[in-house]
Amino acid sequence: MSFILSLHTSVLAADDKPLQPSFLKSRTASFDKIPLSDTGAIKLEIENTGAADVGIDKVLSSDPQVVIADFPAKVPKGKSGTISIVIWPRQASKIDSKVEIFYGDGTKEAAKVTGEIVSPEEKTGTGSLSEEKILISVEKFSELVGSRQDVVVVDTRNAEEFKEYRIKDSINMPVQSIRGSKWLEKKKIVLVDNGFDRHPLVEAASLLSKTGFDVLVLDGGINAWWRSGHEIYGYPKLMSVSGISPAQLFLCAHRKGVVIVNLAGGATGSEILDKMPSFEVSLAGKEQFIGEWKKAYEKTPPSRIVICDNDEKKYLLVDSYLREIGVKNVFYLDGGINAFKLYVRKFVSGKKTEFVTSLTDCGCK
Repeated sequence: MSFILSLHTSVLAADDKPLQPSFLKSRTASFDKIPLSDTGAIKLEIENTGAADVGIDKVLSSDPQVVIADFPAKVPKGKSGTISIVIWPRQASKIDSKVEIFYGDGTKEAAKVTGEIVSPEEKTGTGSLSEEKILISVEKFSELVGSRQDVVVVDTRNAEEFKEYRIKDSINMPVQSIRGSKWLEKKKIVLVDNGFDRHPLVEAASLLSKTGFDVLVLDGGINAWWRSGHEIYGYPKLMSVSGISPAQLFLCAHRKGVVIVNLAGGATGSEILDKMPSFEVSLAGKEQFIGEWKKAYEKTPPSRIVICDNDEKKYLLVDSYLREIGVKNVFYLDGGINAFKLYVRKFVSGKKTEFVTSLTDCGCK
């Protein structure tokens, strides 16, 4: 049995400092039920790089309430994606839902990841920001960049993606490099990525705000900007902008607000996909498709919609319908359902997987 504990970073580089995720024990439960020294295996998954089994280099902790695992940064320079730490305990035991995860950059500060992200600290006056104050809509972002000269748009995707397409006047920079960039301290910073998983940048913005930076996150990322009809420099294509990898969906499958639209109909054959909120829509014709879509989503749209099929053949047709009715928060599963099932089989290596929702769900909507 494996427990999925997901941590994130937008851009990794081979010369970056080692990642230091810390697992903070709550008063009612602790990770000593699954001590790091007694794990059957630990797998570090980096999107677009392939899975690699890694061991803990050392445990850095002077505080008995905090376990910090220091992983070597064995990452190809410029690769981006999501880091997932999968712990397989030799003796599986229940983890209390009140365990909290912190993500830090090696300094003493940490952004708290809970069901409300960082809003509890806001009430206690510690300087953290709520998600609502961090996110900026496409409409307000457009007004902001058009009216102010001191706005810096920081695109945190990897260099290859940035070169392919980008927002006008944006700069390409790993989010962990912002803290050391003194020239950004007096600027209004807007962080941008592909927009599917807002969790990493919301964490980063909260952490940076506590150190004096003025930071926002573009809600929906470059995908929402592009789908809203705004100008993109470069050569954007549907799957490069709106596509998400099986790894991204795997790590966000239990997040609130993620809904899949299964174009193939019926059961997918994937336990993970079949347990997700889903909706089936007819492709008999444009009018019927749009009518069914509006009936389902017009009043209470989910924050992220993932279109999936057995392959990608119907994506362009569906996208033409969705653009006609102005849907911005839609993404397409790269390789389709078959690619997702193959990824999951490879990732869990035949082991039974138990998702600890309280740990994988940051509360992002």
